[in-house]
Amino acid sequence: MGNLTPGLKSHAVTMFEVGKLSDESMENFVSELGKIEEFAIDDEGGEAERYFLHAILLCQTIQFLRHNFDLTKDLIDNDTSEHSQKGLGLDLIRCESLLNLDQDSCERLLMRNYELLISVAPLSNETQIFTSEMIPYFGASSLVNSIWFKLYLYSITNSGPVSYLISKGVRLTRLPETLYNYDFVMLTPWGRDSTVISISNALIAINETTIFNPVLIQAYPQNNYKLSESELVHIPLPLLDDGEKDEHVCLKFIKHPAIEKMREHINLNRICGYLTLIKYHKPFCCSVDHLDLDEWCIYDCHFGIPLFDRQLNNDVCNRIHFNRLFDKEKFN
Repeated sequence: MGNLTPGLKSHAVTMFEVGKLSDESMENFVSELGKIEEFAIDDEGGEAERYFLHAILLCQTIQFLRHNFDLTKDLIDNDTSEHSQKGLGLDLIRCESLLNLDQDSCERLLMRNYELLISVAPLSNETQIFTSEMIPYFGASSLVNSIWFKLYLYSITNSGPVSYLISKGVRLTRLPETLYNYDFVMLTPWGRDSTVISISNALIAINETTIFNPVLIQAYPQNNYKLSESELVHIPLPLLDDGEKDEHVCLKFIKHPAIEKMREHINLNRICGYLTLIKYHKPFCCSVDHLDLDEWCIYDCHFGIPLFDRQLNNDVCNRIHFNRLFDKEKFN
């Protein structure tokens, strides 16, 4: 963040050393983030795109959450006149900074200063997350942000890609036969982030990884390193309480049998984030009117507000507002 504009460097240092940007510094921080928009549009593309886009969407997300009276009015006590008109403030917290505290101290700190917690999405698999039942949290716990949760989703929905979980220390002499139907595989070492590699290099990479960690191996659509919208789709969460108001595309996908099964176990109307569905063969027709749900399967689920896609970020924020996600009466 400190490399994007000179004015952001001090904020980056504060976040790293203190572990928090307080609401008092948020006006200046948002102002500095806003300067990125002026020149980042022409620069987007290639290696720099991800950094610019995350910063731009972080700015928009802060503006959506901070001092949004209509969004947070249900959290404001009647006697807190300071926030009675402008809504609640917002701090940015670095997850790792909370790990220096014991659980009791951390819970006291959070309960004394905050009404709720919300995370960005997706979080790195390497991020250690503190959660507590004492304060509402809209984001991923350490268990949810793990390989186990992926496998749990595939189990309860009876849907998912070809997947193999290999134990630490296992040495493969050849790949499972079904993986040879694909040109790429995704490798997710335990507690690490995923990488996509070609099938020709997969065996060496797997055996090197299992020296230190278990690894999840998943088929990736053939002939595709970067997937198009016809092969991968993100369904914004929460699903709307009034299902008839869902957009046409989303309305079709939420009728997917896997999502309907998932809703039996997880209340998708009371969380924020996104579901990812994947298709393994390019369609001859990409029209939504000819959508064949049987060709799609559940790939992943992330909780929090996404910062990597403009439309997805906008959809998630709008749904948080429409569903009154921060209404205390709906927390339980």
